[in-house]
Amino acid sequence: MSTQMLMHSKQPQVPFVDLAAQYRTIEREINEATSRVIQQTDFILGREVSLFEEEFAAFCEAKYTVGVDSGTSALELALRAFDIGPGDEVITAANSFIASALAISHVGADPRRCRPKHLHSGRVCYRESHYSSNQSGSSGAPLRPSR
Repeated sequence: MSTQMLMHSKQPQVPFVDLAAQYRTIEREINEATSRVIQQTDFILGREVSLFEEEFAAFCEAKYTVGVDSGTSALELALRAFDIGPGDEVITAANSFIASALAISHVGADPRRCRPKHLHSGRVCYRESHYSSNQSGSSGAPLRPSR
């Protein structure tokens, strides 16, 4: 989106990320890697994933990394790493994407959806939100507003 278009727009718009510009800088590398994966039909847990895990671990100066299919899976793995499960309650933000509560439910714990009550002097006070955490257990049933 051009600056001129932004200036003549009735509602102010802020271009946060120019993905096309970012892609152009690494287009050849992305296309080659994508082509390799497709040609090798190496979509799940293949060589490219292993290479990525190794390179990312080195970048992060970590001993290991694990590639997963989604943010939900990443959150679930983190909860399992800390032995969170049935009988545990996990507090998550009420305005968070559903993946937060789903990951908690997948390990058998109870999500407690909370929202900020007020922000005062840099201190956030929380209270349970209008979403009831006991309406989504390990069954994966969606969270619904409590009545």
